[in-house]
Amino acid sequence: MAAANYKEKKVFYSPLYFAFLTAAAYAFWYFDQAVFGFAFLGLMIGVTFACCRDLSALLIYPFLFTLVLYKSYNAPYALYVYVLAVVAILIGIVVHTARFRPGKREKGLPLFTFGALALYLAIALSGLLTEWWTVRLFLAVAGLAFLFGLFTVFFSLGIGTDGRDRALNLVMWAVVFASLLAAAEFVTHLLRMESIDVFLEHKILPGETTANQYANLISRALPVYFYLSVSKRKGSFLWLIPVVITVVLVALTNSRATLLMTGLLCIVFTAICIAKSKQKAGWIITLLIFIAAAVAVMVLKMDAVKRLLSVMIDRKFADYHRFELWQKGWEKFLEHPIFGVGFGENMGYGIEGQMSASFVPFWYHNTLVQTIATFGAVGAAAFVFYIVTAVCTVCSAHSRKAYVIGAILLHIFAISLLDIQFYTPQTLVQIAAMILCCRPDQKVKKRFFQ
Repeated sequence: MAAANYKEKKVFYSPLYFAFLTAAAYAFWYFDQAVFGFAFLGLMIGVTFACCRDLSALLIYPFLFTLVLYKSYNAPYALYVYVLAVVAILIGIVVHTARFRPGKREKGLPLFTFGALALYLAIALSGLLTEWWTVRLFLAVAGLAFLFGLFTVFFSLGIGTDGRDRALNLVMWAVVFASLLAAAEFVTHLLRMESIDVFLEHKILPGETTANQYANLISRALPVYFYLSVSKRKGSFLWLIPVVITVVLVALTNSRATLLMTGLLCIVFTAICIAKSKQKAGWIITLLIFIAAAVAVMVLKMDAVKRLLSVMIDRKFADYHRFELWQKGWEKFLEHPIFGVGFGENMGYGIEGQMSASFVPFWYHNTLVQTIATFGAVGAAAFVFYIVTAVCTVCSAHSRKAYVIGAILLHIFAISLLDIQFYTPQTLVQIAAMILCCRPDQKVKKRFFQ
């Protein structure tokens, strides 16, 4: 079927479709069928590629994959199911390329694409001059970086091409649904536990997602809720209810870094909303009522609250080895200043034991330290270019919705100054998807550059 005769399948661009996929992901997770959850999402990705010219319909998937993990994702038959899922995706990509020829439809790549590719190249070259660098390790890391680059280029050529505003709406829905899914899984964990003591020691999760990851994902929807509370078309004070619920859930995870940054950013978002709201008194009164209700519940259930928050209360402002990690990161940078220490079994910290080999560098609990330690000066330069192109892309969109996406990205980066997240594969993919939705459409480009 020629692209000229293309008739858009609107169902793929509906928030209800995103909600269906989110509910399906929760069901697969709930019944511990991660293997088939991956297969289902892989099949739907292939179908979406084959049917949709505008790749905005794919925005939900990067936010769901890591939330279907549980105990059975490495079952004996898993490899065969995963292969079938990958084949479905590849077939979808081939059909999409043949039908819609994305390289011809979009003239040139957005600036952010080059910033992202620079960062991925730095990842591929990390640890190049270390004594533990091997061709096998390089191929593994470079392969992951190549997949990042392939995704970014493909989305650069296809996301938002049939309507940037729709892409912005869809990516905000994707963030909200991922937040709701993380909240549902977290609450399910609590309800399943025989003893609260297990949760208090942060050993509640038999799968791959930790309480800190749940806190991060749950909190990301806050900028969207704040925006909707003052939006001209859909604004409602009722959107402050999920704001309060979200903060309470983040507190219950005992993730101090996320709660600290969430609290600070909520103050900033509140000030912005008060300034932008046309009904300032009503907005403030509504927020105070919801906060007072939450405080009242906490006071009435003080013993239970203290028990739930005991980890946070006991640790107070303890850095939990962060300053030692940051010092170690600086030392690693001085040892290997050009390409960093990279990856490998020999980059243990000597603080909590030797780290095992991995291709996901998230150990330093600070994105800036992580960048210079793992990728060196080359990575630092690429990271600066990456951030500059990201900021330019968001700002050049000249859209309030793009600024909301920018607030979500700021939220992720702020938490990553004290926690992991930024350099995990799923987060890098999510960040690229969100930023690429913000690039100017053709009409805005003409006004901007004239």
